[in-house]
Amino acid sequence: FDEKWNPPVNRRKLKGGATNPNVETNKAANAGKAIPFPEQSIKPLMECFPDTSIGRQWRMATGLVICYGLRGVELNHLRFENGQLWCDYVKRNSVGQTKPRLLIGVDPEDMPGLSNQVLAEWVTGMITIPRAIKREDAEASLAISIYLERRPLWKEMKAAAIAQGRRLSIYSFRH
Repeated sequence: FDEKWNPPVNRRKLKGGATNPNVETNKAANAGKAIPFPEQSIKPLMECFPDTSIGRQWRMATGLVICYGLRGVELNHLRFENGQLWCDYVKRNSVGQTKPRLLIGVDPEDMPGLSNQVLAEWVTGMITIPRAIKREDAEASLAISIYLERRPLWKEMKAAAIAQGRRLSIYSFRH
């Protein structure tokens, strides 16, 4: 693919710079209380991906993020060892840095077995992580966001959150 299909290397101008016309304050567009992704919307979201090889890749990646509470970049730092899924991503914070952690999947109520399904797809290599996510920086979350922006359900949910003065983002899956 041409480079124009990749997310920008620097997203600073896309993050927090624009004002939100639906909120009376003068805060940035992504300011405000983030909402957790509604559980009843997980199944419709997972079903909205096209049944193509690329659609299945995005569905699996999104499923891993949803079920395991991952950041986008963490999709590049997963390992399966002794029957368990681990994340080796190191995030630096004010206290130091994170350590590798064991991941436990949590299935959405109306999609029992989803965490095992997406894990099996990833472990066996039947389905791979989309190429746009395979980056060593936080831009992996931006790639997921860009893809989801093309899904009508995601657009509707994001618009509803903005109308309430709140925001919906990839991080909402971690809630």
